[in-house]
Amino acid sequence: MKRTICDIRELPSMAALRAWARRHDVSVEYLGSSLRGEPVYGARRGVVTRVARDRRQGPARAVWAWESPLERLSHGDLGEWGNHLNRKGCKP
Repeated sequence: MKRTICDIRELPSMAALRAWARRHDVSVEYLGSSLRGEPVYGARRGVVTRVARDRRQGPARAVWAWESPLERLSHGDLGEWGNHLNRKGCKP
């Protein structure tokens, strides 16, 4: 028995991708940039994914930066651990 795990194909244009998505009742979403900086869009239905590159600039993505909540605390807020840091001469 032959089973398809993943079927990814590139379509020639965004219009072709939108038409495919409309026929299969799925939405087109931005997937990211190609290595050449071209925005890549795709539509998925089950194991089938169709993609197309666009000539226009893709949507701006927010840059994520994680900040630990501990970075905002002073040594006094850390209880016994803060006392330990103070004894070691660590500056907040």
